Amino acid sequence: MKDFIVSLTAIPPRFNELMPTLLSLKAQKHVNIREIRLDLPKSYRRFPFDPATDLPDLPDWVTLHLHDQDYGPATKILPAAQDYSGQDVFLFFCDDDQRYEPELLFKLGTAAEAHPNDVIANMGYNLNERLANPCYDFPRSFQPRAKRRCKDWRYRLWRLRTGMRKKFAFLGTPGYIDIAEGFGGVLVRPSFFTPDMYDIPEILWTVDDPWLSGHFTKNGHGIWRPADTLRFGHNRGAEALADFVYQGHGRAEADTACIEYFRREYGLWGGDDPATRFDRDLTQPRHWQG
Repeated sequence: MKDFIVSLTAIPPRFNELMPTLLSLKAQKHVNIREIRLDLPKSYRRFPFDPATDLPDLPDWVTLHLHDQDYGPATKILPAAQDYSGQDVFLFFCDDDQRYEPELLFKLGTAAEAHPNDVIANMGYNLNERLANPCYDFPRSFQPRAKRRCKDWRYRLWRLRTGMRKKFAFLGTPGYIDIAEGFGGVLVRPSFFTPDMYDIPEILWTVDDPWLSGHFTKNGHGIWRPADTLRFGHNRGAEALADFVYQGHGRAEADTACIEYFRREYGLWGGDDPATRFDRDLTQPRHWQG
């Protein structure tokens, strides 16, 4: 199996809470991790930060990389993909406020070897699951589609027994999905990235999942979700982007704007079909999964 590069970013309010996540990444079994790296911008869009005085205290097995550009949450992978461009390695990116099971990288790597042209996502969803709107019912080019099993009483009982700290991968069958969710962990290759991924429009820099997934799909890479990959500790750290509002766009509104960008610019996700257009106010999304 190829070497793994583990990449993540963080924000200043979470610098003192990084160790549980970092230790869970260091404890990965049956794989060779060449580097665990923390990528930070020299200047944040959201927070005051002075790299001369405000850097986190990291163990010697984590490398710190500082960058002139703040890509928002996509900083967790875009600089690493640039640094390893042309190299035959696995790039694993994840969030800074989760604890990952020790065999996650091995299981995702095994799936990646079986699907060399695909992104491998531990968590994710289809757009028709995000909003109750027929505009997301469009033909999918990547088949077969992943199918979920229902969240029955057994699942809910297990969630209660874990104190709501863990989520079960409740996929019934493996298959392709539309959006990879970074908080669950995602495995990619450097060749999947193109220069246009680094030119993020205003508003869209706040939501990395649809931005990265849209580009992967546009570049011809399906997003494969193995069935029942792994459970993991699900937390929400300080200043979570799910609670962030920027220029009147909360998380759901910004996700919608990003999805519409790819529909408009690249014809993805039903964008070529006029029948798939929204017939309501985009700033008022209904139920969403994310």
